[in-house]
Amino acid sequence: MAAFEDFKIEKGPTDKAKEPDPGGSDQQNLGFKKLKNRKTDLTVGLNLEVETKEDRKIEQHRGQLGVVLLRKKEGFQCLGSGSVAKMVPSKHFKSEKVVKCLLTSSDIFPDEDSSNIDDYVINYWDSNLKSVGKLELSSVANSRDFFRPTSGLALIPVLPAKVAFVLSYCNFKSHVLDDRRTFHTEYYWNEGGKSETRNAVTLRCFIAGFDADPLVPKPFTLISTKDEQGQLRYKLQDDNDRSIFETYGEIMAERPHLYPRGAPILKFRKLERKERAVTCVGVLNFSNDNKKEICPVFLTQETLTG
Repeated sequence: MAAFEDFKIEKGPTDKAKEPDPGGSDQQNLGFKKLKNRKTDLTVGLNLEVETKEDRKIEQHRGQLGVVLLRKKEGFQCLGSGSVAKMVPSKHFKSEKVVKCLLTSSDIFPDEDSSNIDDYVINYWDSNLKSVGKLELSSVANSRDFFRPTSGLALIPVLPAKVAFVLSYCNFKSHVLDDRRTFHTEYYWNEGGKSETRNAVTLRCFIAGFDADPLVPKPFTLISTKDEQGQLRYKLQDDNDRSIFETYGEIMAERPHLYPRGAPILKFRKLERKERAVTCVGVLNFSNDNKKEICPVFLTQETLTG
């Protein structure tokens, strides 16, 4: 897709407290130096980060609070799961250094039509995973169309609504588009048929559901194996009861309340290096044949440029 030609993975630096200005006065270097959306940083002659109660809740439910349920505005027709992630474009959004995007599967849209964003709403959860919020996609979308750089992947840039942004900025209440909830992204690559899993604990998917009301995203582990022909095959393992699923039909038969298409694939790694503990590396999807086998779309240079 020409307009999406140079979309890239976000590789921004980790957030750090601002150093005191060595040339400033003692008064300037004391007290509150800044109030960020990420968290409140206090600099009192030293680097001191203040972790809020909301920060701790977000960290506790890290995999679930960046997940959304995408559905039609009219009625209760649920379409699929999605997530909010940070990416860096070099051409399409020239004025933005970092762009937040709603990532999902392109296969969730009826009749492959996603041109009218006024038709969609997204549900998300508060930091206690108890109450559910709702956003009209048109109120936060920074484009009228979803981009489809490759089969099975759809994304649209988003911006937080003003009121939600102020609440997040002041650390009163986090929002689904809050920086603290937004996933950073990372390329996931294969070399010699072997998946790159260095320093990774596991690949996990968090799938949103609906049963009278939106359900808290359920955790699954994505497992890769090779068949007799050496081809990679994928399975989902329910983290609660260890049930194994290999196709969309199997999931629907046992978990009809879940909407797995578009669920984020998150890479959890051990904190052995100065790397992010959790990154988004793709979205969950299924093959377009009758088998509907698990067919994840990983973020690579190829899938992001078509």
